[in-house]
Amino acid sequence: MLNEEVFFKYFWKIFNLLGFNTRDLKFYQKFIAFLMLLMYIYNTCYAVIIAIMSDHKGVLKARMEFLLISTLKITEMVYIAMKSQKIKEMIVYWSEFMFKHNDKIHFIKGKALAMRINKVLLIHVTFTSLILPIRLLITGNSNIAVRIPSDFLSFIGFWLFQSWFIIYGALVSFTMDVLVFYNFFMFESYSKVISDLLKKFNLKEIHKLYNEYLNYFKEFNEIFSNIALMRGMSMAIGCVILVVYMINENTSRDTIIGIFSFLVIMSCKFFIPCYLGSNIEYASQNFIKDIFYEVDWIKGDKNLRENLKITQECFKRPNKLMAVKIFHINLESFLRVMNFSFSAYALLNHINYSI
Repeated sequence: MLNEEVFFKYFWKIFNLLGFNTRDLKFYQKFIAFLMLLMYIYNTCYAVIIAIMSDHKGVLKARMEFLLISTLKITEMVYIAMKSQKIKEMIVYWSEFMFKHNDKIHFIKGKALAMRINKVLLIHVTFTSLILPIRLLITGNSNIAVRIPSDFLSFIGFWLFQSWFIIYGALVSFTMDVLVFYNFFMFESYSKVISDLLKKFNLKEIHKLYNEYLNYFKEFNEIFSNIALMRGMSMAIGCVILVVYMINENTSRDTIIGIFSFLVIMSCKFFIPCYLGSNIEYASQNFIKDIFYEVDWIKGDKNLRENLKITQECFKRPNKLMAVKIFHINLESFLRVMNFSFSAYALLNHINYSI
């Protein structure tokens, strides 16, 4: 079993690799924004060339929508880069809290489970970077706007140029999803510490810890709920693109498989924060029943019982992940996006058969 020292060594290596831990974060943010702008210009030119070369309106529409997905992904990357300082501070605070309260049971269980899930996720996201070269090797130069290099070294350089953004995005997504998943275990750790303090009737320390958690959750909500919203929009648009490709008779099978694989990956990436949001909401709703009702109120005097009632009222409001202060990030939202995607599929399919 991995201990804390090994995990943090492993995690910080990835964190440093992505550039989040650089001394000059402002330079890093500008550098990433510049690279994303270059990639956006490249994707725009590529989509326009493909659209001009194609005579089918459905392909043209699909390419433009695929460009929209690329825009959302680039926006997500730039947003993460701009919030890198806050993300770094959250990780430092989270690690200090874990070691301070010596919450090893929740920490090890949470770490092992999160690493298993994200290993699978990393494999799926990394597969995205292989879709392009595999498709090129199988289909040759069909429906592709660039010429494949003939020799092996040139092909490797071509592949790196085509997929470096996707590989970097896979690593960033991997790191962000680890942080998202760990926030739930952060809540469990706070609950455990507060439960121990309640047994000692240390209400002053409880309020201090709870306010710390609210500030932590507010920052977490601000960053990661917006990322989840971008992923949900990408997934919905991806469903529409898949339908456009499917109703186009000239679309090759490898193109449909590639888009479908991307859609499955985006669904998994959107499912994780939604699953986390539902778990946090459910856990915070049951916090009163699981912790406060276990306390022996008879041992305290009248003043202490009044303070316990006030403390109980403070904890009654459930924690919810909210994107742009409107959309709930939970499993219900995930099902709504899936329902919207299916409705779009049914509508476009009906229009296609009507014509």
